[in-house]
Amino acid sequence: MILRGEQPDINCTLEYDGMRLSPLLLAIRFFQIDQKDIIIISTLLKNYADVNFCEESTGFNALIMACHLVSETDSFRIIKLLCEHRHYEN
Repeated sequence: MILRGEQPDINCTLEYDGMRLSPLLLAIRFFQIDQKDIIIISTLLKNYADVNFCEESTGFNALIMACHLVSETDSFRIIKLLCEHRHYEN
């Protein structure tokens, strides 16, 4: 939807595996570098996805979710993206 120029609720929550995840948390949860998922995460961030949203049952936010990826390389790539991300309003 975002790539088509539509304005969805970027911070809605979705039920997955007993957790309420934002689209950003879901994208991080299923991140695989070979599938170019970094573009999805970047697009969510550019469209004001809430990086501070915490999943209710685990307390995971985007940074903690990234730390729990299987691949350390993937974790570092997402953590770097999250830490470097800034929104500046004109």
